[in-house]
Amino acid sequence: VLLAQSRLKEAEAYLQESLDICQQIYPAEHAQIANSNRNMGALFLHQGKLVDAEKQMRKALELNRGIHGTDHPKSVMSVHDLASVLKEQGKLTEAEPLFIEVLNWRKRRLGPDHGNTLNAMNSLVSLYLKQKDLSKADPIVFEAVEIGRGKGSNQKELVLAIANLGDFYQHSNKFVEAEPLLQEAVELGREILGPDSLAVMRYLNNLAQFYSRQKRIAEAEPLFLEAIELSKRLAGPTDK
Repeated sequence: VLLAQSRLKEAEAYLQESLDICQQIYPAEHAQIANSNRNMGALFLHQGKLVDAEKQMRKALELNRGIHGTDHPKSVMSVHDLASVLKEQGKLTEAEPLFIEVLNWRKRRLGPDHGNTLNAMNSLVSLYLKQKDLSKADPIVFEAVEIGRGKGSNQKELVLAIANLGDFYQHSNKFVEAEPLLQEAVELGREILGPDSLAVMRYLNNLAQFYSRQKRIAEAEPLFLEAIELSKRLAGPTDK
């Protein structure tokens, strides 16, 4: 709740206290400590403290693997967490095999059409788009949208799959195909994620940049302004 309200200093103090207590009352290798490390890592990631986030996610992964083994859902979740932090740091070569490991595990254990499998596909596609490696993204990005639409539209992973496909077409210079997907990501994002979502802000900005590159300034400007206003709301009140 504190994180959602952007009260980040309070959240950090609370989570640090929680971690300290866990380390005092539990053995060194305990699931609750791993969970506390993960929560701290998620907060640091949200704050942009990526070095600290990586440190906490590595601790959580080490603990979960020691407690549960490598083939347990919590260990796989920790692999995905670490890969996500590495991707944000730009350590794409290090993140890629981790995302692939998660995707293969989820396909094998959960099935190809499971929501968590779609999440792993989206994560891997996002990495390939960041690398501008369209040949690797190509088979997965279309499959992700197909799976997402097949499961029904009321889910956040479908929105990301659509946004990824729009970006894929942009990178491929297929602007006619990209535009309706980028528009759909904004509209569906508002509906599913809510109007005050960080993801929606990104989708607004992506669409605005798409129009701007095509010199369609009249269409880009209100989207840029809306994204700026949303950014201010998400940041919360500033100290005076």
